[in-house]
Amino acid sequence: MMTMGDGPGRGAVGPYVLVVENDPAIRGAIQRVLEAEGLAVETAVDGWQALARVLRRRPSLVVLDLVLPRLDGEDVAAALRMTHRPEIPILVIGGRIEAAEQARQVGAFGYLEEPSDAAALIAAVRGALDRPPAGDTGGPDRR
Repeated sequence: MMTMGDGPGRGAVGPYVLVVENDPAIRGAIQRVLEAEGLAVETAVDGWQALARVLRRRPSLVVLDLVLPRLDGEDVAAALRMTHRPEIPILVIGGRIEAAEQARQVGAFGYLEEPSDAAALIAAVRGALDRPPAGDTGGPDRR
């Protein structure tokens, strides 16, 4: 099993999820739940680290907290949408009431309130991973 700060699961097959959360307890809990579901998971503690990881390896999904140090989640989402990676689904996690509206504004696939139970997290992640990417025509290049 990977630990926080490790690189993506080398040799892992299937979806790769980037979890961007500055709270180590929440980040670790999300990572453990998703890895138990057989997903390759990498973590980032702030917005700049998240963007660096996305440039290095395109995730199948970004689980994104909006309140981050150095570069907030809204800016991370905007950067993903403005670059050549607009098809990456984003699942926003947050504990503030206005976070659900912010998730909609940044074009997120969905919103999950913190703290949330493992079943809700898994359902939201599976829903995001099972949807076709934006602009997907169903051709052989689908990721």
